Amino acid sequence: MFLGFVHDKDLEMILKKGVSKLENQIKTLEEKATNFEIPLPEKPPASEQATIDPEIMEDKFVYRIILKGAQDAIDTHIRAVVETVRNDNIRDLFFQLYNEEVELYNDFIRYGKMKGWAYIAPKYRKS
Repeated sequence: MFLGFVHDKDLEMILKKGVSKLENQIKTLEEKATNFEIPLPEKPPASEQATIDPEIMEDKFVYRIILKGAQDAIDTHIRAVVETVRNDNIRDLFFQLYNEEVELYNDFIRYGKMKGWAYIAPKYRKS
């Protein structure tokens, strides 16, 4: 969704890499769900008309929304690893997804720090 709003070419390239990674993960998860005969929800439309003016949305805002999503995904993946006790193969898959997300997250954080978009906690010192 955010690709149409991004102005920074580097951020656009990073988002395209992320979309590619997500598409691969979706394909893997759909195959696993089919193997276990788990019903899948309907897929969303391939594209949708945005009602937001692309000039209004800032790259910093897009970065921070995606960063929060990556943090939530890391949390979800590690919870899945911890909760999957019965099936070693599924636990390994969730652990692989977790590792991939952490690698992307590290790169995304470095990029955000370079651009000055990442939240950096203040240093606390004794006075």
